[in-house]
Amino acid sequence: MTKLLFTVAFLFAVCTVYAQDKLPGFGKADIKELMLQEYAEDRSATAIKLLDYRESEFFIDLDFIKLTTERRVRIKILKKEGYKYATVSLPYTRHNRAKIGDITAYIYYLNEKGEAVTEKLDSDEIYRNQSKEGLRKVAFTFPNVKPGCVIEYKYTKKEKSTLHLDPWFFQDEIPTLLSVCKIISPSKIEIEKRLITSRQVNEKTSSQKHLYSTDNITTLEMKNIAAFKMEPLMSSFRDNIQRAEFTIVRRYGIYPLLFMGNKKWQTYTGWLYAAPFFGKHFTAEIIGTKSLLDSAALLKTTQQKINFIYTEVKKKIKWDDHQTFYAGDIDECWQTGFGNSAEMNLTLFNLLKKSGVDCFPILISTRQNGKTDEHFPSLSQFNGVDVLVSDSSDIFILDATQKFLSYKVPPQNVMNRSAFLVDSAAGGWINIADERLLQKSRVFINAILKNDFQIRGSATIEFYDHARSQQLLEEKENKEKMRDKPLKTENETITIDSVVQENETEDLKPYKKRFTFDYEMSQTGDFYFLNPFVLSSFSENPFRDSVRNSSIEFGSNQQFDLFFSLSLPDNAFIEELPTNQRVIMADSSLSFTVLYQKSEGLLMCRSNFLMHRSIYEKEEYDPLKKIFEKMYAIINQRVILKKLR
Repeated sequence: MTKLLFTVAFLFAVCTVYAQDKLPGFGKADIKELMLQEYAEDRSATAIKLLDYRESEFFIDLDFIKLTTERRVRIKILKKEGYKYATVSLPYTRHNRAKIGDITAYIYYLNEKGEAVTEKLDSDEIYRNQSKEGLRKVAFTFPNVKPGCVIEYKYTKKEKSTLHLDPWFFQDEIPTLLSVCKIISPSKIEIEKRLITSRQVNEKTSSQKHLYSTDNITTLEMKNIAAFKMEPLMSSFRDNIQRAEFTIVRRYGIYPLLFMGNKKWQTYTGWLYAAPFFGKHFTAEIIGTKSLLDSAALLKTTQQKINFIYTEVKKKIKWDDHQTFYAGDIDECWQTGFGNSAEMNLTLFNLLKKSGVDCFPILISTRQNGKTDEHFPSLSQFNGVDVLVSDSSDIFILDATQKFLSYKVPPQNVMNRSAFLVDSAAGGWINIADERLLQKSRVFINAILKNDFQIRGSATIEFYDHARSQQLLEEKENKEKMRDKPLKTENETITIDSVVQENETEDLKPYKKRFTFDYEMSQTGDFYFLNPFVLSSFSENPFRDSVRNSSIEFGSNQQFDLFFSLSLPDNAFIEELPTNQRVIMADSSLSFTVLYQKSEGLLMCRSNFLMHRSIYEKEEYDPLKKIFEKMYAIINQRVILKKLR
């Protein structure tokens, strides 16, 4: 009891310090923070964000809006699992549109005598990735990290020619004691905001007069924010946490340039057309593309042109992993073969347009970035630009960063999302949806049970559309996946060899993997337990929590088929065979079927999983959870084989 009171007392002391108007001094250790051993409100917390602070100041330079942001973060490390917060990575763009500087970092801890120690990171411990190919980053890792220490860093980010202000996220995956967002803007720029919070936000406004202008200052503050718990198959982290979103309103004279409703989006269209990072690329010359355009002109159909240009852009340019709608020089992107998502897709748009293909740029927000809202005009909702292509009655959504995806399939990261079509005449909002079964895979297994009860077999797995893209991306990130590496589950081992891959570069065909394998079943004495789903994607039920706080998104409609055939030797007897079963949702949107069949010397299993909806609201969680529980209960059943003596 004494220890608990001691911990709570220090927690109260820390919260009291952070409740003051004056922020804690940067670069100074605080003995109360260092002695804090756990967070009483959430004892599972691995770290606490003591302070999260952002100050954004806008400047007008001729027709451009510049933005300087100062960021400061102070974190208490409670457990070893919180060490990941001691590694910091700050991405920034190429072409000098944004710069990060003035980076300072400290770590504070108690020595053996219980004295506070302060260490400052040396400049040579802060690394910058200066490579031309790829997203640049500033990265550093705090030394001497241990439970109980406090880390702190700050930096300045400068952006030029910006049209948006990033949302401010009060909440994070660890508790936050104090979150502050401060915005300073001249009178010619009006900042509109909306708060998406369940907690009270303390808002303060003031002004500061200069000789010829006045700055408006808004401060948003929230205290003692609980950690957000991630849930499987969420729409996005950013969609569900407490936050503030902003839009920039530029004023000319005494009137705002932006008006109400849809006219705001029309104004943004005009800005984007004129922007050096966007509209100037629509007709820009890209040196070295004449032969490509000449080849496209020889193709007979529009879809042949689309496929050809889309494929060539993906071959030529490597994505630097930066997702944005701000593009640098697309000619330089073509020459170097590296670019961010905007540079790649505006290059694609440029070449399609020059080939006579009817197409438009669309502002998109990926699933990770969160959902958009047409009723809140703000470019900060978007984090990319894709290309909408029209061919008679067919419409395609293209993203050149999706290396393994066919032009006929919309990218999964924008499925069931609204996007803004940027066009002076036909601009407006569109919804990206597709009812096809785009997450589709099929597994064919032919195996033999040998006399020693070891299984030797061959398998073919086919991946279609989104499943194809995901599988190839995974294999690109992990080249050893399913290649001469044992796959171990509980009490059973699978060794895969002789892998043959087909259609890796042919986007319009399913990606196929053929291989042979050895399967060692789990056993108890003379009884062996066969798992026909051992090579399937069904590994663990994602829905185990009793309560759900967010909607469920599967990305796209799904289909999985399994065809399993096992030849049995004379010394094998099927002791127990699971019954044929089918489970189905009340609205028939989801079904799962398993059929077993046995004959002399042969065992067969066929399974089919179908999902005709990719989004389920949190209110539908209980029936969905029950279906998945039944489904995994069926999957976890085993065929029991007995070895005859």
